[in-house]
Amino acid sequence: MEPKDRELIATFHAHRQAFEQLQEMATQDARRGWYLGGSDPHKPDQPRLDEYKNLISQIRPGLQVAMTGPTGAVRFIFASEGTAIGPGWAKGIEYVPGDYEREGVLLPDLDKAATLPAHVYMREIEPRWLIFYQRDE
Repeated sequence: MEPKDRELIATFHAHRQAFEQLQEMATQDARRGWYLGGSDPHKPDQPRLDEYKNLISQIRPGLQVAMTGPTGAVRFIFASEGTAIGPGWAKGIEYVPGDYEREGVLLPDLDKAATLPAHVYMREIEPRWLIFYQRDE
């Protein structure tokens, strides 16, 4: 079930410090050549992985955190459905350090984004922090 925008905004404000710490850690580790979820030799040591797990559990157990590419955007995926090779959707919170227009279409409300054509849509929570909804076909 897709979380409502107001739920994501409330979660962001309630756990802002954990979001910010996770964003900083993911950005630092990506610079070292490791992306969250990767299983490569650049993987952080166990204390660093434990720090990720602790911060994620403060926000929501099972929350997925992912770098979305070279722009430095970091996604916090609250709900998703589908597979990597088929249609699907994801909704959550995203940190975007640069131009939002490069990441998706800015809208005032994403609660009905599932009815829109496949694309990435965003709603600003505050500068650099957005709700995202991505649907692929």
